Amino acid sequence: MPAYFGKYLFLTALILLVLGAASDIFCQVAAQKYVPGRIAAIETDAQVLELIRPFGWEFEEVVLGDSAVLAYRPYRSTRFAVRGAQTWFKADFDHNGLPDLLVLARRKDIPFVFCVLDMGTKFQVARNFANGVRRRQPVARVVVRNGQDLLEYADFTRWRGRGGKLVDRRTSLLSFVAGGFVEYNPRPVPCHIRQLTYESFNAYHQTVRTRIAVKGDSIQFWEQRTDRYDSTQNSQAQRQKPLTPAQREQLVQLLSYINYSALRNNYGSVHVNHTNHVELTVENEHGEKKSIDDLNGYGTMGLRRLYALLHELARP
Repeated sequence: MPAYFGKYLFLTALILLVLGAASDIFCQVAAQKYVPGRIAAIETDAQVLELIRPFGWEFEEVVLGDSAVLAYRPYRSTRFAVRGAQTWFKADFDHNGLPDLLVLARRKDIPFVFCVLDMGTKFQVARNFANGVRRRQPVARVVVRNGQDLLEYADFTRWRGRGGKLVDRRTSLLSFVAGGFVEYNPRPVPCHIRQLTYESFNAYHQTVRTRIAVKGDSIQFWEQRTDRYDSTQNSQAQRQKPLTPAQREQLVQLLSYINYSALRNNYGSVHVNHTNHVELTVENEHGEKKSIDDLNGYGTMGLRRLYALLHELARP
């Protein structure tokens, strides 16, 4: 194999890793003019496409209907089978009384699964359940539990088995909480926190150390970036700002829903390059502390949503 081709494959894999990690953690805020009741009025594929095209280049390339169904053939004998030509479905994932969309599209011959939520003031695209680096062949369907619309999601490991067979199918039942999808919990445990500290470390061409601390009604952000090969190339960012009551409530809601105190103390046994090593400490109102060492920042979907939310709350 030519050297330049090997380099191309490496760069492609790296780009996929970055994009996959981003989509796994963050939800997109759609750059689309908000029209109240627009999703409720959708009846055709053309109307869905008109809604999603402005969301970005990936959405400009998707196809729906019969052409999309072919991308979901591995599920044709399962409960995820896409029957008929309709590949979009309405549900109220964020429980605000306004219908949202689950879209099973195809883009460049692969499945492209995402949700469009009507937040009442804006549209939001959520696909933090997908990880294109580690997993492949996503699919999802709407299910109802205890009167709530939930997302049941499935995919396979990225590496194929003997004869190219898809292997290691995983299924998750997810609920939309605090801006993203997390593992469904029918019995959240109410909590009150005194303070929280998030610290992450990542090293590639730069070493990046980040610290986000929540104490009372304020949030502090600190980050240092240093060139790995030239320590004189060093930059720091530091800021502090108050949390609004709504923001603090959102953070506590997420911590309660994922039942943080019952999570494992450690996640990950082998470090994966270009991932964030995260250390999280939460102290409740009684002074009891819970520490989580997340070696690659993958932990659980609920933890990944928590990390993303902390970054969102810390933005200027």
